Amino acid sequence: MRTIVIDTNVILRYLLGEKESKNIEKMFRSNNLLVVPDIVVAEVVWTLHRYYKWEKSKIAELFVSILSNGNIEFNQSLIFSTFETFLKHNVKYADAYIYQLMNQKKLKYIYSYDHEFDRLVEITRIEPK
Repeated sequence: MRTIVIDTNVILRYLLGEKESKNIEKMFRSNNLLVVPDIVVAEVVWTLHRYYKWEKSKIAELFVSILSNGNIEFNQSLIFSTFETFLKHNVKYADAYIYQLMNQKKLKYIYSYDHEFDRLVEITRIEPK
């Protein structure tokens, strides 16, 4: 068994049903430990939502099903809580990720011009002056 990192384009090709999908499905069923970095999740979400115009709920549902595969390693608590915030508060995935990272580190303040953070009541957005 090997530990192998999965890149963004592999997950995108699988979710988009491209010709490589069957090979990627075999990869998911292999005995290898597959590592999905946080940035890969963010890139896939951004691409599917912004470029392909997929609904947030569809992205979350499909991604959670992939990540629930027993041989996939990822930052489970951070990624799943990010998806919850992404869906519940109607914010960008990256903002939901930052918010959940702040929660894990018990941080309450963020310098930002992004008003989406104002929807997340447990933190305070500060504009640099």
